[in-house]
Amino acid sequence: MAATPESLWEVRRIPNKGYGVVATAPIEPGTRLLMEEPLYIRSMTDDSIQQQNSIVESLIQSLPDAAQRDAFHALASSFSVLYPELPYYSIATTNEVALSGAQNGASGLFLRWSRFNHACTPSAYWAWNSDGTSPKGRAGVLTVHAIRRLNPGDEISISYFENRVMPHEDRERYLAEIYCFACDCALCSLAPGPWRDDVDERLRQLEAFWRKYHLGEEIQDRPSSPLLSPQLSSCFYFHFVRRHSYHHYYFEAQRYRHDPAGCLAECREAAELILEAEEDVGDGAGGEDGDIAGCIDVTFAYEIALALALFVGDAARASVFAARNRDRYTVTLGADSGEALRAGRGALDPCADRSFGLGLGGGRRRGMGLGSEGVVVPDVEEIGEEAFEEWLWSAEEWELGG
Repeated sequence: MAATPESLWEVRRIPNKGYGVVATAPIEPGTRLLMEEPLYIRSMTDDSIQQQNSIVESLIQSLPDAAQRDAFHALASSFSVLYPELPYYSIATTNEVALSGAQNGASGLFLRWSRFNHACTPSAYWAWNSDGTSPKGRAGVLTVHAIRRLNPGDEISISYFENRVMPHEDRERYLAEIYCFACDCALCSLAPGPWRDDVDERLRQLEAFWRKYHLGEEIQDRPSSPLLSPQLSSCFYFHFVRRHSYHHYYFEAQRYRHDPAGCLAECREAAELILEAEEDVGDGAGGEDGDIAGCIDVTFAYEIALALALFVGDAARASVFAARNRDRYTVTLGADSGEALRAGRGALDPCADRSFGLGLGGGRRRGMGLGSEGVVVPDVEEIGEEAFEEWLWSAEEWELGG
Protein backbone atom coordinates (compact mmCIF):
# COMPACT_ATOMS: atom_id res chain seq x y z
CA MET A 1 0.00 0.00 0.00
CA ALA A 2 1.20 3.48 -0.84
CA ALA A 3 2.60 5.71 1.89
CA THR A 4 0.52 8.48 3.39
CA PRO A 5 1.24 12.24 3.64
CA GLU A 6 0.95 12.78 7.38
CA SER A 7 2.05 16.40 6.95
CA LEU A 8 -1.65 17.13 6.33
CA TRP A 9 -2.40 16.93 10.05
CA GLU A 10 -0.87 17.26 13.46
CA VAL A 11 -1.67 16.32 17.04
CA ARG A 12 -2.81 19.26 19.16
CA ARG A 13 -4.48 19.85 22.48
CA ILE A 14 -8.25 20.08 22.03
CA PRO A 15 -10.35 21.91 24.65
CA ASN A 16 -12.08 19.43 26.96
CA LYS A 17 -10.70 16.46 24.98
CA GLY A 18 -7.01 16.27 25.79
CA TYR A 19 -5.23 15.67 22.51
CA GLY A 20 -6.72 15.32 19.04
CA VAL A 21 -5.83 15.43 15.36
CA VAL A 22 -6.25 18.70 13.44
CA ALA A 23 -5.94 19.36 9.71
CA THR A 24 -3.07 21.65 8.73
CA ALA A 25 -3.98 21.89 5.03
CA PRO A 26 -7.06 21.50 2.85
CA ILE A 27 -8.00 17.81 2.60
CA GLU A 28 -10.27 16.24 0.01
CA PRO A 29 -12.45 13.15 0.59
CA GLY A 30 -10.53 9.96 -0.14
CA THR A 31 -7.18 11.36 1.02
CA ARG A 32 -5.20 8.82 3.02
CA LEU A 33 -4.33 10.38 6.34
CA LEU A 34 -2.65 7.51 8.11
CA MET A 35 -1.17 4.09 7.48
CA GLU A 36 0.16 2.54 10.67
CA GLU A 37 1.46 -0.79 11.88
CA PRO A 38 0.35 -1.91 15.34
CA LEU A 39 2.65 -1.26 18.27
CA TYR A 40 1.61 -4.73 19.39
CA ILE A 41 -1.08 -7.32 18.77
CA ARG A 42 -2.51 -9.55 21.46
CA SER A 43 -5.21 -12.21 21.48
CA MET A 44 -8.44 -11.48 23.30
CA THR A 45 -8.71 -13.94 26.17
CA ASP A 46 -10.71 -14.51 29.34
CA ASP A 47 -7.74 -13.63 31.52
CA SER A 48 -8.39 -11.50 34.57
CA ILE A 49 -7.70 -7.81 34.30
CA GLN A 50 -4.64 -8.31 36.51
CA GLN A 51 -3.30 -10.90 34.07
CA GLN A 52 -4.07 -8.65 31.12
CA ASN A 53 -2.20 -5.83 32.81
CA SER A 54 0.83 -8.10 33.14
CA ILE A 55 0.58 -9.21 29.50
CA VAL A 56 0.47 -5.64 28.21
CA GLU A 57 3.24 -4.58 30.58
CA SER A 58 5.44 -7.35 29.21
CA LEU A 59 4.68 -6.30 25.61
CA ILE A 60 5.55 -2.67 26.30
CA GLN A 61 8.67 -3.39 28.34
CA SER A 62 9.97 -5.61 25.55
CA LEU A 63 9.85 -2.76 23.01
CA PRO A 64 13.42 -1.81 22.03
CA ASP A 65 12.49 1.84 21.38
CA ALA A 66 12.24 3.95 24.53
CA ALA A 67 10.31 6.61 22.59
CA GLN A 68 7.58 4.08 21.82
CA ARG A 69 7.34 3.10 25.48
CA ASP A 70 7.03 6.74 26.47
CA ALA A 71 4.40 7.33 23.78
CA PHE A 72 2.34 4.44 25.14
CA HIS A 73 2.38 5.88 28.66
CA ALA A 74 1.35 9.27 27.28
CA LEU A 75 -1.89 7.90 25.79
CA ALA A 76 -5.28 8.57 27.35
CA SER A 77 -6.30 6.28 30.22
CA SER A 78 -10.06 6.38 30.71
CA PHE A 79 -10.06 3.67 33.36
CA SER A 80 -7.28 5.00 35.59
CA VAL A 81 -9.77 6.05 38.27
CA LEU A 82 -11.28 2.57 38.38
CA TYR A 83 -7.98 0.72 38.16
CA PRO A 84 -5.21 3.02 39.44
CA GLU A 85 -3.05 -0.01 40.23
CA LEU A 86 -3.39 -1.39 36.67
CA PRO A 87 -2.02 1.37 34.40
CA TYR A 88 -1.14 -0.90 31.48
CA TYR A 89 -4.60 -2.45 31.41
CA SER A 90 -6.26 0.96 31.63
CA ILE A 91 -4.29 2.43 28.71
CA ALA A 92 -4.73 -0.71 26.62
CA THR A 93 -8.47 -0.92 27.20
CA THR A 94 -8.87 2.75 26.32
CA ASN A 95 -6.86 2.63 23.10
CA GLU A 96 -6.84 -0.90 21.66
CA VAL A 97 -8.99 -1.73 18.65
CA ALA A 98 -10.34 -5.07 17.48
CA LEU A 99 -8.63 -6.26 14.29
CA SER A 100 -11.31 -7.52 11.91
CA GLY A 101 -10.37 -10.82 10.33
CA ALA A 102 -7.56 -11.47 12.79
CA GLN A 103 -7.34 -14.89 14.35
CA ASN A 104 -8.41 -15.47 17.96
CA GLY A 105 -10.23 -12.15 18.11
CA ALA A 106 -6.98 -10.21 18.32
CA SER A 107 -6.73 -6.53 19.16
CA GLY A 108 -3.97 -4.07 18.42
CA LEU A 109 -2.73 -0.77 19.72
CA PHE A 110 -1.71 2.07 17.37
CA LEU A 111 0.08 5.09 18.78
CA ARG A 112 -0.88 7.64 16.13
CA TRP A 113 -4.39 6.31 15.48
CA SER A 114 -5.10 6.60 19.22
CA ARG A 115 -4.84 10.37 18.92
CA PHE A 116 -7.95 10.60 16.71
CA ASN A 117 -11.00 11.51 18.77
CA HIS A 118 -14.47 10.06 18.33
CA ALA A 119 -17.51 11.70 16.74
CA CYS A 120 -20.78 9.95 15.98
CA THR A 121 -20.70 11.75 12.61
CA PRO A 122 -17.01 11.37 11.80
CA SER A 123 -15.00 13.13 9.13
CA ALA A 124 -12.65 10.18 8.54
CA TYR A 125 -12.97 6.41 8.12
CA TRP A 126 -10.57 3.90 9.64
CA ALA A 127 -10.08 0.23 8.86
CA TRP A 128 -7.74 -2.63 9.62
CA ASN A 129 -6.35 -4.05 6.38
CA SER A 130 -5.16 -7.56 7.12
CA ASP A 131 -3.95 -7.99 3.54
CA GLY A 132 -2.34 -4.56 3.35
CA THR A 133 1.42 -4.08 3.25
CA SER A 134 3.25 -1.28 4.99
CA PRO A 135 6.21 0.61 3.44
CA LYS A 136 8.39 -1.64 5.61
CA GLY A 137 6.94 -4.70 3.90
CA ARG A 138 4.99 -5.95 6.90
CA ALA A 139 1.54 -7.43 6.47
CA GLY A 140 -1.41 -5.80 8.19
CA VAL A 141 -1.87 -2.04 8.49
CA LEU A 142 -4.49 0.32 9.83
CA THR A 143 -5.54 3.12 7.50
CA VAL A 144 -7.48 6.34 7.98
CA HIS A 145 -9.04 8.20 5.02
CA ALA A 146 -10.93 11.49 4.95
CA ILE A 147 -14.60 11.11 4.02
CA ARG A 148 -15.45 14.81 4.14
CA ARG A 149 -13.75 17.93 2.87
CA LEU A 150 -11.61 19.39 5.65
CA ASN A 151 -10.10 22.83 6.08
CA PRO A 152 -7.01 23.86 8.06
CA GLY A 153 -7.89 23.91 11.75
CA ASP A 154 -10.71 21.37 11.48
CA GLU A 155 -10.49 18.50 13.94
CA ILE A 156 -10.38 15.14 12.17
CA SER A 157 -12.66 12.66 13.90
CA ILE A 158 -13.34 8.95 13.54
CA SER A 159 -16.12 6.73 14.88
CA TYR A 160 -15.54 4.09 17.54
CA PHE A 161 -18.69 2.24 16.49
CA GLU A 162 -17.19 0.29 13.55
CA ASN A 163 -20.11 0.81 11.14
CA ARG A 164 -22.72 0.51 13.88
CA VAL A 165 -25.51 3.03 14.26
CA MET A 166 -27.51 3.77 17.38
CA PRO A 167 -30.05 6.34 18.53
CA HIS A 168 -29.04 8.97 21.06
CA GLU A 169 -29.68 7.15 24.35
CA ASP A 170 -27.98 3.94 23.16
CA ARG A 171 -24.91 5.84 21.94
CA GLU A 172 -24.70 7.76 25.18
CA ARG A 173 -24.87 4.57 27.24
CA TYR A 174 -22.37 2.72 25.04
CA LEU A 175 -19.73 5.45 25.14
CA ALA A 176 -20.12 5.91 28.89
CA GLU A 177 -19.79 2.20 29.64
CA ILE A 178 -17.06 1.31 27.15
CA TYR A 179 -15.02 4.50 26.87
CA CYS A 180 -16.01 6.48 29.96
CA PHE A 181 -16.85 9.76 28.21
CA ALA A 182 -19.81 11.72 26.91
CA CYS A 183 -19.75 12.68 23.23
CA ASP A 184 -20.41 16.33 22.39
CA CYS A 185 -20.45 16.04 18.58
CA ALA A 186 -23.15 17.86 16.60
CA LEU A 187 -25.37 14.77 16.56
CA CYS A 188 -25.14 14.21 20.31
CA SER A 189 -25.58 17.90 21.00
CA LEU A 190 -29.05 18.04 19.47
CA ALA A 191 -31.57 19.28 21.99
CA PRO A 192 -34.46 16.94 22.85
CA GLY A 193 -37.37 17.58 20.53
CA PRO A 194 -38.91 16.71 17.16
CA TRP A 195 -35.68 17.09 15.18
CA ARG A 196 -33.69 14.74 17.43
CA ASP A 197 -36.62 12.32 17.41
CA ASP A 198 -36.58 12.34 13.61
CA VAL A 199 -32.82 11.72 13.52
CA ASP A 200 -33.16 8.90 16.05
CA GLU A 201 -35.89 7.29 13.97
CA ARG A 202 -33.65 7.27 10.90
CA LEU A 203 -30.85 5.78 12.98
CA ARG A 204 -33.19 3.08 14.31
CA GLN A 205 -34.08 2.13 10.74
CA LEU A 206 -30.41 1.80 9.83
CA GLU A 207 -29.68 -0.08 13.04
CA ALA A 208 -32.47 -2.55 12.29
CA PHE A 209 -31.01 -3.05 8.81
CA TRP A 210 -27.53 -3.59 10.26
CA ARG A 211 -28.73 -6.06 12.87
CA LYS A 212 -30.84 -7.97 10.38
CA TYR A 213 -28.11 -8.47 7.80
CA HIS A 214 -24.98 -8.37 9.93
CA LEU A 215 -26.20 -10.32 12.95
CA GLY A 216 -28.86 -12.35 11.15
CA GLU A 217 -31.61 -11.45 13.61
CA GLU A 218 -35.27 -12.33 13.11
CA ILE A 219 -34.50 -15.31 10.86
CA GLN A 220 -37.55 -17.53 10.58
CA ASP A 221 -38.15 -20.77 8.75
CA ARG A 222 -40.44 -20.17 5.80
CA PRO A 223 -41.56 -22.29 2.86
CA SER A 224 -38.89 -22.74 0.21
CA SER A 225 -39.06 -20.45 -2.82
CA PRO A 226 -39.41 -22.11 -6.24
CA LEU A 227 -36.84 -19.64 -7.52
CA LEU A 228 -33.94 -21.40 -5.84
CA SER A 229 -32.73 -24.98 -5.65
CA PRO A 230 -33.35 -27.18 -2.58
CA GLN A 231 -29.61 -27.90 -2.40
CA LEU A 232 -28.89 -24.22 -1.93
CA SER A 233 -28.56 -23.91 1.84
CA SER A 234 -25.48 -26.02 2.50
CA CYS A 235 -23.89 -25.18 -0.87
CA PHE A 236 -24.41 -21.44 -0.41
CA TYR A 237 -23.07 -21.45 3.12
CA PHE A 238 -19.87 -23.22 2.17
CA HIS A 239 -19.07 -21.47 -1.10
CA PHE A 240 -20.46 -18.00 -0.48
CA VAL A 241 -20.55 -17.22 3.22
CA ARG A 242 -17.29 -18.93 4.13
CA ARG A 243 -15.21 -17.86 1.17
CA HIS A 244 -16.83 -14.87 -0.48
CA SER A 245 -14.22 -12.23 -1.25
CA TYR A 246 -16.19 -8.98 -1.50
CA HIS A 247 -16.94 -8.48 2.16
CA HIS A 248 -16.60 -10.01 5.59
CA TYR A 249 -20.17 -9.98 6.84
CA TYR A 250 -22.02 -13.23 7.46
CA PHE A 251 -25.44 -13.50 5.91
CA GLU A 252 -28.10 -16.12 6.41
CA ALA A 253 -28.80 -17.93 3.13
CA GLN A 254 -32.41 -18.46 4.17
CA ARG A 255 -33.14 -14.76 3.79
CA TYR A 256 -31.90 -14.73 0.21
CA ARG A 257 -33.71 -17.94 -0.64
CA HIS A 258 -37.16 -16.89 0.47
CA ASP A 259 -37.36 -13.24 -0.51
CA PRO A 260 -34.51 -11.91 -2.66
CA ALA A 261 -36.71 -9.11 -4.03
CA GLY A 262 -37.65 -8.01 -0.52
CA CYS A 263 -33.99 -8.02 0.52
CA LEU A 264 -33.10 -5.84 -2.46
CA ALA A 265 -35.87 -3.38 -1.58
CA GLU A 266 -34.49 -3.11 1.97
CA CYS A 267 -31.01 -2.51 0.57
CA ARG A 268 -32.38 0.33 -1.52
CA GLU A 269 -34.13 1.93 1.44
CA ALA A 270 -30.95 1.80 3.52
CA ALA A 271 -28.74 3.08 0.70
CA GLU A 272 -31.04 6.00 -0.05
CA LEU A 273 -31.24 6.93 3.62
CA ILE A 274 -27.45 7.00 3.89
CA LEU A 275 -26.91 8.86 0.61
CA GLU A 276 -29.57 11.43 1.50
CA ALA A 277 -27.69 12.19 4.70
CA GLU A 278 -24.43 12.56 2.79
CA GLU A 279 -26.00 14.95 0.31
CA ASP A 280 -27.20 17.07 3.22
CA VAL A 281 -23.60 17.48 4.32
CA GLY A 282 -22.77 19.15 1.02
CA ASP A 283 -19.32 20.68 1.06
CA GLY A 284 -18.23 18.97 4.25
CA ALA A 285 -19.33 21.63 6.70
CA GLY A 286 -22.21 19.42 7.81
CA GLY A 287 -23.03 18.37 11.31
CA GLU A 288 -24.63 21.63 12.30
CA ASP A 289 -28.09 20.15 11.87
CA GLY A 290 -27.19 16.80 13.36
CA ASP A 291 -26.89 14.95 10.06
CA ILE A 292 -26.19 11.22 10.21
CA ALA A 293 -23.64 11.17 7.38
CA GLY A 294 -20.66 9.04 8.27
CA CYS A 295 -22.54 6.99 10.87
CA ILE A 296 -22.63 4.04 8.51
CA ASP A 297 -21.06 3.62 5.09
CA VAL A 298 -23.29 3.02 2.09
CA THR A 299 -21.11 0.13 0.94
CA PHE A 300 -22.81 -1.96 3.60
CA ALA A 301 -26.06 -1.74 1.61
CA TYR A 302 -24.30 -2.09 -1.74
CA GLU A 303 -22.42 -5.17 -0.54
CA ILE A 304 -25.65 -6.98 0.25
CA ALA A 305 -27.21 -5.85 -3.03
CA LEU A 306 -24.14 -7.16 -4.84
CA ALA A 307 -24.37 -10.47 -3.00
CA LEU A 308 -28.02 -10.77 -4.00
CA ALA A 309 -27.35 -10.01 -7.67
CA LEU A 310 -24.56 -12.58 -7.75
CA PHE A 311 -26.71 -15.06 -5.90
CA VAL A 312 -29.50 -14.99 -8.48
CA GLY A 313 -27.12 -14.73 -11.44
CA ASP A 314 -27.86 -11.12 -12.45
CA ALA A 315 -24.56 -10.10 -14.06
CA ALA A 316 -25.65 -6.62 -15.16
CA ARG A 317 -26.74 -5.41 -11.74
CA ALA A 318 -23.86 -7.20 -10.03
CA SER A 319 -21.49 -5.27 -12.28
CA VAL A 320 -23.00 -1.94 -11.25
CA PHE A 321 -23.04 -2.71 -7.52
CA ALA A 322 -19.44 -3.96 -7.67
CA ALA A 323 -18.42 -0.73 -9.43
CA ARG A 324 -20.14 1.35 -6.76
CA ASN A 325 -18.37 -0.62 -4.06
CA ARG A 326 -15.06 -0.09 -5.85
CA ASP A 327 -15.62 3.67 -6.02
CA ARG A 328 -16.60 3.80 -2.37
CA TYR A 329 -13.71 1.64 -1.19
CA THR A 330 -11.38 3.93 -3.09
CA VAL A 331 -12.51 6.75 -0.79
CA THR A 332 -12.69 4.87 2.51
CA LEU A 333 -9.91 2.29 2.10
CA GLY A 334 -7.79 3.47 -0.83
CA ALA A 335 -7.55 2.39 -4.45
CA ASP A 336 -4.77 -0.03 -3.50
CA SER A 337 -6.84 -1.84 -0.87
CA GLY A 338 -7.78 -5.46 -1.40
CA GLU A 339 -11.47 -4.56 -1.23
CA ALA A 340 -11.22 -1.93 -3.96
CA LEU A 341 -9.17 -4.18 -6.22
CA ARG A 342 -11.51 -7.16 -5.79
CA ALA A 343 -14.57 -5.00 -6.38
CA GLY A 344 -12.92 -3.62 -9.52
CA ARG A 345 -12.41 -7.12 -10.86
CA GLY A 346 -16.01 -7.95 -10.01
CA ALA A 347 -17.26 -4.92 -11.91
CA LEU A 348 -15.43 -6.12 -15.02
CA ASP A 349 -16.40 -9.79 -14.79
CA PRO A 350 -19.07 -10.58 -12.18
CA CYS A 351 -19.70 -13.96 -13.78
CA ALA A 352 -16.28 -15.10 -12.60
CA ASP A 353 -17.35 -14.93 -8.96
CA ARG A 354 -17.76 -18.40 -7.49
CA SER A 355 -21.14 -17.50 -6.03
CA PHE A 356 -22.56 -16.26 -9.33
CA GLY A 357 -25.84 -18.03 -10.10
CA LEU A 358 -25.50 -20.24 -7.03
CA GLY A 359 -29.09 -19.54 -6.07
CA LEU A 360 -30.34 -20.95 -9.36
CA GLY A 361 -28.73 -24.31 -8.75
CA GLY A 362 -26.89 -24.22 -12.06
CA GLY A 363 -29.93 -23.05 -13.99
CA ARG A 364 -30.23 -20.05 -16.32
CA ARG A 365 -28.00 -17.17 -15.27
CA ARG A 366 -29.73 -13.88 -15.89
CA GLY A 367 -27.69 -11.38 -17.84
CA MET A 368 -25.10 -13.96 -18.80
CA GLY A 369 -23.88 -14.93 -22.23
CA LEU A 370 -21.56 -11.92 -22.25
CA GLY A 371 -18.54 -13.38 -20.44
CA SER A 372 -15.25 -11.63 -21.11
CA GLU A 373 -16.90 -9.31 -23.61
CA GLY A 374 -18.36 -7.39 -20.69
CA VAL A 375 -21.79 -6.95 -19.18
CA VAL A 376 -24.32 -4.71 -20.91
CA VAL A 377 -26.14 -2.28 -18.63
CA PRO A 378 -28.46 0.60 -19.57
CA ASP A 379 -26.75 3.84 -20.54
CA VAL A 380 -27.46 6.27 -17.69
CA GLU A 381 -26.89 9.28 -19.96
CA GLU A 382 -29.39 7.90 -22.44
CA ILE A 383 -32.20 6.95 -20.05
CA GLY A 384 -31.49 9.39 -17.20
CA GLU A 385 -30.41 8.83 -13.60
CA GLU A 386 -33.91 8.27 -12.24
CA ALA A 387 -34.74 5.57 -14.80
CA PHE A 388 -31.33 3.98 -14.27
CA GLU A 389 -31.92 3.72 -10.51
CA GLU A 390 -35.35 2.20 -11.09
CA TRP A 391 -33.76 -0.41 -13.35
CA LEU A 392 -30.91 -1.08 -10.94
CA TRP A 393 -33.13 -1.74 -7.93
CA SER A 394 -35.79 -3.71 -9.80
CA ALA A 395 -36.05 -7.42 -9.02
CA GLU A 396 -38.97 -8.21 -11.30
CA GLU A 397 -36.89 -10.67 -13.31
CA TRP A 398 -35.87 -12.46 -10.13
CA GLU A 399 -39.50 -13.27 -9.40
CA LEU A 400 -40.12 -15.13 -12.68
CA GLY A 401 -38.81 -18.44 -11.42
CA GLY A 402 -35.65 -20.42 -12.17
